[in-house]
Amino acid sequence: MDGCFQFFFSSKEEGLPYPDVPTRDVTNKWHMGNKTEPHFERMMENWCPCRARFVTSNVKKALQSGDGHCMILTTNHPRTNEGVAVGVLYFSPAAYERAIARFERRWNAKKYLPYIGSSKSKLVSFSDAFGLRHWMIENGKGHLPGKRYGVVKAEPRLLERILKHFAGAPNQIERFLTNVRHLEEILRRTDSKACEDYLSRKKGISYHSSSCSVSAIRKAKC
Repeated sequence: MDGCFQFFFSSKEEGLPYPDVPTRDVTNKWHMGNKTEPHFERMMENWCPCRARFVTSNVKKALQSGDGHCMILTTNHPRTNEGVAVGVLYFSPAAYERAIARFERRWNAKKYLPYIGSSKSKLVSFSDAFGLRHWMIENGKGHLPGKRYGVVKAEPRLLERILKHFAGAPNQIERFLTNVRHLEEILRRTDSKACEDYLSRKKGISYHSSSCSVSAIRKAKC
């Protein structure tokens, strides 16, 4: 099994239905845009092409991998800022082909492809997360894997440890989606313009957001 890392911003919003479940930053509490990724609604990463070049590269590697491929999702805890691994997308060639066919005009074979997870894919709670701080210290890494400047390819022994750690943990994807709906309602009430932009990207009507720009990505360092 080969693997890669992909970072996302976890919501800092208070009052989530499931506060221990890492959830994408829909309401822009990190000031890096209203996030549509990870896009568990379609079990994929790269629905919104904010970092298309990085994810597309991993899609191509996954398609060429003979032993299977997975994407480890990393984030910072919204209160402690601890760097953790919280999820895994197991690449599904069959689901990938279906997504390419269904949204044929969306993708670009050279620059923009989706990383599609199988039904085995999983998100775990912060309580069940795999802490990365000790590994980073031991290996002299100053940046969280998956973040900008951080390692992207998962070292085999580390990947094995993370997957083993996740194996016995409950899957929290449904609770993630419940949290997302809660955040979307907050966004609808508090910033109608940002909500319209976010929902357009989520539905696939539009691709880019002014708050998900190149400058914002650079500031995010991811």
